[in-house]
Amino acid sequence: MADLRIARLVRFALVGVSVALIYYVLFLWLRSADLARVLASTLAFAVAVAVQYVAQTWWTFGASPARGRYARRFAAMVGTGAILSAVITGILGPAVGASDAVAAAVTVVTLPVFNFVVMSAWVYRDPGPGQPLERRS
Repeated sequence: MADLRIARLVRFALVGVSVALIYYVLFLWLRSADLARVLASTLAFAVAVAVQYVAQTWWTFGASPARGRYARRFAAMVGTGAILSAVITGILGPAVGASDAVAAAVTVVTLPVFNFVVMSAWVYRDPGPGQPLERRS
C-alpha cells in the first residue's frame, strides 16, 4: 500500500511539473503572438487544466477521464484552489506584511499539497461497496 502511495505521489508531481511547463511555454508563445496578457493566461490555463485533468485522472489515479463525477469534482477543486490562491496572495500575504514573492511562494507550495489531498480524499474516491459510481440527478 505504501508503494502505491509513493508511486501515485511521484506521478502526481510529474504531471504537475509537466502541466506547469505547458502553461509557461504556451503563455509565452501566445504573448509572442501579441495576445493580451489576460487572454494568453486564460487560454494557457484552460489548456493546462484540461491536460492536468486527463493526466491526473488516467495516469495518476487510474480512473476514466470520461466519468462526469470526476470532472465535476476536479472542476470544484480547481475553483477552490483559485480562491485559495487569491486569499493567500491578496489577503493573507498583505495582512502579515509578506512580499509578493513570499506570498506567491507560499501559494506554490500550498496548492499542490491541497490538490493532492483533495484528489486523493474526494475527487477520485469511489463510493462504498454496492453504491453506484454515478448518480443520475
